[in-house]
Amino acid sequence: MMIAFTTIWYIMGLFVFYTAATFDSYENLPEWIYYWWAKLLDVLLFITVYNHVPTKWKAPLKPVIYFSIIRFVWDIISYITGLSVTNSIWVAFLFMVLTALLFWAFIKEWQKWLK
Repeated sequence: MMIAFTTIWYIMGLFVFYTAATFDSYENLPEWIYYWWAKLLDVLLFITVYNHVPTKWKAPLKPVIYFSIIRFVWDIISYITGLSVTNSIWVAFLFMVLTALLFWAFIKEWQKWLK
């Protein structure tokens, strides 16, 4: 089911966005819709891969999925609030979250190696 939904999402986006490759011809279609499609596609692809890989590969994918969801939600929040997507304070915060997740994953893996 997830593979079918992700494939449909991808193909529909290709039909809509890549047929003309410009937003000038879409009078009622703003650019932010393309960026939301692309970021949600990242989330869907990671979740699809997560559902179809062996169990030992699922743990490393979780932080990537969480971060791609946060990135997608941040894009929506920045659009609604009018903040820039590249707002330095929030980008720094998200970088710190990613760094903390990677550090946590490193410590867990290191503890396994010590055993």
